[in-house]
Amino acid sequence: MIAVRDSNGAQEIFITALGRKHVTRKREGDFAAQHNEMQTDQISLGDCLQTVRRNINESPLSALYRAYGTGKKSWLSSGEFDAGERLRMDFEYAQMGPKITASWDPTSHLNGGKGGRRPAANHSERTMGARARIQRAIDAVGPELSGVLLDVCCFLKGMEDVERERQWPRRSAKLMLKVALSMLERHYHPPATGAYSAKIRHWGHADFRPEM
Repeated sequence: MIAVRDSNGAQEIFITALGRKHVTRKREGDFAAQHNEMQTDQISLGDCLQTVRRNINESPLSALYRAYGTGKKSWLSSGEFDAGERLRMDFEYAQMGPKITASWDPTSHLNGGKGGRRPAANHSERTMGARARIQRAIDAVGPELSGVLLDVCCFLKGMEDVERERQWPRRSAKLMLKVALSMLERHYHPPATGAYSAKIRHWGHADFRPEM
């Protein structure tokens, strides 16, 4: 790490090349640790709650969820942010790396269809379950908005990258993402409704009174 050498009749201590590499790695590690914000959460994966530790600054959603300045609101609600992170966790559990996602069509079913790839028989139940949950989420959001969800939540692309790749107008990705996340949140947490609330039982005027 350090060594002693003679310089003009005097001895001086200097850092060796190996020592400089160690200092560089140490600084990079301290910088990464300073910018990592680890958080322990319980996320619903299928029918069970899974305790996970995650670096919330890793996801582009964090910047949209974080409120800047006094009295300012974040762009995303807590429900929308959690929905996006839940999709990301499923994506990681599904082990959907580039080899799989390159040929995976989110508009088709994982167990069939032109663009889908049938899961191998030796995949774990957790992996297959995660892929099935991703497919249900994509189906619920629809093909128009599922792409931006995958780009941001799963592939961790920034807003500018999404707009450039999709040739969208500036600042449009943020709006599209919020709409997609609100639909994803509704998929994960559907509103409670009564058995007859969605059905129109009778049309009548304002002064209509039922016969007794």
